[in-house]
Amino acid sequence: MANALQDGPEVGAVVESLDIDWSRHGKRVVTKDSTNGFSLDAIENTAIMEWSAHNANGFRFVSAPAETSTSLFAEVGREDNGVFFSDDDKDD
Repeated sequence: MANALQDGPEVGAVVESLDIDWSRHGKRVVTKDSTNGFSLDAIENTAIMEWSAHNANGFRFVSAPAETSTSLFAEVGREDNGVFFSDDDKDD
């Protein structure tokens, strides 16, 4: 953590595998704020995942199997803000 806080050296990594299993049902969330130029259209639900990665220094990470993971929150959607917030996204 100290390395990250002090903007220490970084080593790139390559993701070997990424497997995400999203819940089939979720709550749709739509938010539009014309004053601040922000909109969100998303689904809130849960997801479990497993993944692995390695770097050039020989370090390799492999997560536990997906079925052993716990999901408190997952969200997938579209957000528009700043220059990407268009008149079509503004409140009616």
